[in-house]
Amino acid sequence: AIFLAAETLSLAVFAFILPLIMTSIWEDEHKNKLYEYTVNVAQVYQNNINDDSENESMLVYALSGTSDASGADVFVTDVKGNVIYCSHMTADSNGKMNMDCEIHRDMRVPGEITTSILSDGMIATIGNLSNLYDEVCFISASVAKKNYMADADAIVFAVQSGKEGLTSYYADFFEDYAIAALGFLSVTGITVYLLTYKHVKIINDMINATKRYSKGDFSYRIKIHDRSSVKEFDELSLEINSM
Repeated sequence: AIFLAAETLSLAVFAFILPLIMTSIWEDEHKNKLYEYTVNVAQVYQNNINDDSENESMLVYALSGTSDASGADVFVTDVKGNVIYCSHMTADSNGKMNMDCEIHRDMRVPGEITTSILSDGMIATIGNLSNLYDEVCFISASVAKKNYMADADAIVFAVQSGKEGLTSYYADFFEDYAIAALGFLSVTGITVYLLTYKHVKIINDMINATKRYSKGDFSYRIKIHDRSSVKEFDELSLEINSM
């Protein structure tokens, strides 16, 4: 009983700590995945927005595809934080892309954030970009260059709601965890039963023997077919039988 109580308590503590560990792992995976998206878009920027080519439509296409695939708000700013490309841009009659997106048109990422990204080359964190977003989000960004040898002249951002995907992640994990926990408890219960059955039987035999002896019947003997794993049980059974 004590063993089962300790096991139940351990499972309860584990069940409390597990969501915290899961959330931390999921957050790291999410931030890293978003960062990979920004790196890919930065490569598209370098390949299409350079001295030899100004293929803006290809970059906007990449932004749109990345936004759809990641469920994130993906956009490109200049080094001052002004949004210069996003997935909602449209082309004019001359094929020139216009920043006519109501969401990003007036958006400006604060200078302290862009300065930090330009210094470190990337960012993968959680926040709201100094209140540019109403809720806490996953934020990843990487620098972009028109030329590999040149200094960074743009920053690719990917911003996703902090609630995105967590519910389904928990559901999938706990479904697997519940099955594993049920199996663990079943195996443990069977193991405990098998380990304690012989001892319980010996104790019951001792109780029956003492009851018979108290009534003057000393003919009862405890059956000892094989040795138990507890030496004291064997010695006590032999002592009772010698009465």
